[in-house]
Amino acid sequence: MTSQTTPQQSKSTNESERGEGGPRSQRYQDERALVQLSVNELQRDLQRAEDQARMAQQDAHNARQGAQQARNAAQQAQNQARQAQSQAQQAQSQVQQAQNQLQQPQSQAQQAQSEAGQIRTNTRQLQWV
Repeated sequence: MTSQTTPQQSKSTNESERGEGGPRSQRYQDERALVQLSVNELQRDLQRAEDQARMAQQDAHNARQGAQQARNAAQQAQNQARQAQSQAQQAQSQVQQAQNQLQQPQSQAQQAQSEAGQIRTNTRQLQWV
């Protein structure tokens, strides 16, 4: 059994295939609209992902800068601590020198007292002679 198409049926089939009207044309337009919506949504998702990647890169850059600043501050603190330690050692040396300088007159005073006592003793002995 062969199927025959009338000229009217042929015209209707050709119009539907070309998208010129009818349910097939509407379905095509609906599918196209859905595809366009999907594409738009994917583009928004891509834009969001790119924005997040840029923000992550900026955060990483800021973190690297913060770490560098922390290293610089630590280095500076270490240098200041070394300088303070050096100054403390210098002050300690100066205190030691001052103590040594104080001991010298004390030693001389003791020696003078000893000599004075010896002179008194000698003087008494001479008086008894």
